[in-house]
Amino acid sequence: MLRNPGLEQAIRERPDDVEPFLVYADWLAQQGDARGELIVVQHALDDARLPREEVTRLRGRERELMRLVWPSLRPAIEAELLRAADWRWGFVDRLHLCRSSHVEEGPPDLLPVARALLESPPLAVVRSLALGLLHPTDNTGAVEELLAFAGSAPVGAGLRALAIGELDGRIGDLGPEWQPGPLGDVSAPLAPFVRLETLTIRGAGARADGRLELPSLNLLLLEAEEGLESILAALEAPRLRVLALRATADTDLLVARLAMMPFASTLERLDLGESALTDAGARTVAELAARWRRLVWVDVTRNRLTADGLAALHRAGVSTVGDRSQRPITDENDDEEPDDE
Repeated sequence: MLRNPGLEQAIRERPDDVEPFLVYADWLAQQGDARGELIVVQHALDDARLPREEVTRLRGRERELMRLVWPSLRPAIEAELLRAADWRWGFVDRLHLCRSSHVEEGPPDLLPVARALLESPPLAVVRSLALGLLHPTDNTGAVEELLAFAGSAPVGAGLRALAIGELDGRIGDLGPEWQPGPLGDVSAPLAPFVRLETLTIRGAGARADGRLELPSLNLLLLEAEEGLESILAALEAPRLRVLALRATADTDLLVARLAMMPFASTLERLDLGESALTDAGARTVAELAARWRRLVWVDVTRNRLTADGLAALHRAGVSTVGDRSQRPITDENDDEEPDDE
């Protein structure tokens, strides 16, 4: 397949503007590449005013063109690595890679398959990338290597959303044969993704050994049993508005430390769902309200608050979600489902 780096960069600079896509379509058509027509067809299908007959015709033509483009994705499909690929105007816009946990036998090393896919022309302007587990027992090197490759390839230049780790089901739900190991240091691999607006890290052992500068980051979701504090301490994200810390253990201590971090003053929403926030932690949030200057909303679903803790948050001007789903302070019933009353 052909590619034009200059035109690809123009698309990355204006990803919501169809004009650079159509310019690329003209260039591809002049070279005889079917993706040129695919861009035009998929853009035309965005018109909700099209008659049903025209939509049917365009959908048929889209399928024909996709059969010509699809071979670049086939190795990843055959390896059961490609979970999802959403197309937009002739390019893959959202991509999810993850080795199937149901595959007992397969390629011993999926990295070459993943790298070949990430450097293919249809992925040149992808905006959302999810990298799940590639190996049942050892993902440290795989995640770091694949992130490093994506960061140096065209696919990384326009990324707005990135998710890495255990992305299919809750932590530990993949079965006893899946013991994926720690994700490792994420600071260096994430450094090239300066346009990231959303970042999700989910799994054990993720950490930051150096500065984590993400100037465009708006939303950060971390779900892990350990390693959160090193990532948060290293984070430099002046535009961060939403922080989700799921399934944390020492939540009371964590919120006290969060309030001292530079990004606390920009946070508007804090998600502490499935964690262990108690009344003491809620009082800490309220007492340090001056540090949370913009905080207006906290998700406390399945924490350990009583009416007193919730009242402390409300008096500080913070709205809460999940008030009625609190767990007992004792550990005996941690796994019980909350009352839906």
